[in-house]
Parts: sequence; structure tokens; C-alpha cells
Amino acid sequence: MSSRLSQVESASDGPGINQLVPFGQIAGLDATSAPLAGVLRLDNLDDKSFIVVRRQLEKDALQLVTIGKDLSFRMSDHVSEYAFRDFSFAGNEFQLKNIKPRQDILLKDEGLADQIKVTE
Repeated sequence: MSSRLSQVESASDGPGINQLVPFGQIAGLDATSAPLAGVLRLDNLDDKSFIVVRRQLEKDALQLVTIGKDLSFRMSDHVSEYAFRDFSFAGNEFQLKNIKPRQDILLKDEGLADQIKVTE
């Protein structure tokens, strides 16, 4: 906690809190981006995830969900071509190395491990 306080103290001496920051620049404390549409409360769950109370805008219902800090979105919030039945990662080394592992983590973390595709 004291290191966080010292970060606030040192940031208050620079631009962003008491001084103007040029348009388009970010100054002050290091920020962690997170999808905040409909978010009412956000807190750290652990080193890997936020816990979020958000309003599901389409249904005007409250949800309690986790959102990973590294990718900052939930797979189930999006329509993804990777989830289409006919999509295959086979033969695309970039997607096999970079996209599929992250998608598999998101699906597993959201309790959707049964949707993880086996690589041909």
C-alpha cells in the first residue's frame, strides 16, 4: 500500500494532476485499461483478474463477472469468427501461436472450456 501511495505522491509533482497535459498524451499514474461499458463497480480479484458489477445494457440486468487484466475483455461479450463452426486454425502458424492460446485461456476462464477447438 505504501508503494501505491508513493506513486500518487510522485505523480502529483508531474503533469496530469496539477499541470496541463498536451492533448492525446497520458501522464500521471500508470493506467490499466478495462472495458467499462455498463460497469458500476470494479475491484481487483487477484493478480490476473478484475471482478466487476456491470449492467448488461441489452437486458438492463446486473451481472457479476470477471475480466482478465491482460486482454481486458470477455470472449462471451463478442461475436468472433474463431468461434464459427467451420473456422479452423490449421495451417496458420501466427494464429496457432498467438490467437488460439489466448482464446483458449479466455474460454477456460469463462467456464466455456467445452468450446475450445482441437487443432487439426
